[in-house]
Amino acid sequence: MKRLKKMICMGLVGAMLIGGTTVANADYVNEMKDDLASNQFVLREGTHFVLDESLDYKNVNIKHNLNIGEFMSILEEKRKCYQNDPEFYKEADSLQVSCERLLFRKAMSAYSARLYMNDRNSGELYSIGNNGQILSANVALIQQTQGYNCGPTSALQVLYGLNRQNAIPGQNNAAKISQLESDCNSVGQGTIVYYLVQGINLYTTFADYAYYLATNMTQNQFQSKVETSLCYDMGPILHARTQYLGYYNGHSSGHYIAVSEINKINQTITLKDCNNNNSYYGQHVVSIAEAFSCIHSESGYYLICMNY
Repeated sequence: MKRLKKMICMGLVGAMLIGGTTVANADYVNEMKDDLASNQFVLREGTHFVLDESLDYKNVNIKHNLNIGEFMSILEEKRKCYQNDPEFYKEADSLQVSCERLLFRKAMSAYSARLYMNDRNSGELYSIGNNGQILSANVALIQQTQGYNCGPTSALQVLYGLNRQNAIPGQNNAAKISQLESDCNSVGQGTIVYYLVQGINLYTTFADYAYYLATNMTQNQFQSKVETSLCYDMGPILHARTQYLGYYNGHSSGHYIAVSEINKINQTITLKDCNNNNSYYGQHVVSIAEAFSCIHSESGYYLICMNY
C-alpha cells in the first residue's frame, strides 16, 4: 500500500513539465497506449489519441481526437482529488491495478462525460449558478429491506432517476435491491463506498458515478457537484453521519441517503431517505449547509455523484 501511495503522490508520474505544459514522455504514453489498446484506441504521431469510431463509452460514441493536453489536465484534476483519499487506494488494491491505471480509467470516464456535456476543456462551466434555480431528478422513495442495505437501496433510488430501473434484474424493488446487494458486494454490516459506486455504474448510461471525499471539498464545491449531477438526472448519494441531520434528533449512524433536488432560492436540498426505521424514512428538506455537514463533519465520508 505504501508503494501504491507513493506512485500517486509523486505528482506527474512518467511525465515532464515543460514551459508550464504537461507533456507525456514515451514510457508514460506507452503505458497509456497499453490501456487504450484493448478498447480499440490508436496512438497517432505521439500527440493525440484517436479513438476508433466504433467505440462506445457509456453509449456515447466518441469520434473526437483525444488531445493529450486536455486529457492530462483531467488526469491531474483526478490526482488532486484522490491523492489523499484512502478509499482510492483500497479500490486500486481490490482491482489489483496500479494507482496510475485507476486514475487513467477515472479520467477517461470524466472525459467521456464532458464530451456528452459538450465541453472537453473544463468542468468550471458547471459551477454554482449556471444550471437554473431548482434542479431535480426523479429519484424514487424506496424503503430498505434490511438494516444493512441502505447502499443498494439508495443505488436503486438514483437509478430510477436515470430511468434505468428496468435494466436491473428483478420483478419488484425488493428483488432489484437484492441484485444490487450482489453487484455492490454488500455484507451484513453495510456496503463499501467504492463497491457501491462500481455497482451503480453497471447500469448507468452516458456517464459514471464517482466518489469524492467530503473533507477534501468546500461547501461551494459540494453544491456545484450536486447541481451538475442533478442537472443530468444523476441523483447524488450522501455517505452520511446521521447525527448532523436535524430530523435524526441526535441519532448517530452511518447511512447512505439519496438526493432528489436542490433549491438555490431557498438554499435547501431534498433527501429521499430509505431508512427502514419509519421515524427517519421519507422525504426531508434540509439546508444545503446541513446536507454538507453530514458528510463533512467527520473524516471518511463521501459525496457520490456524476463523474465529470
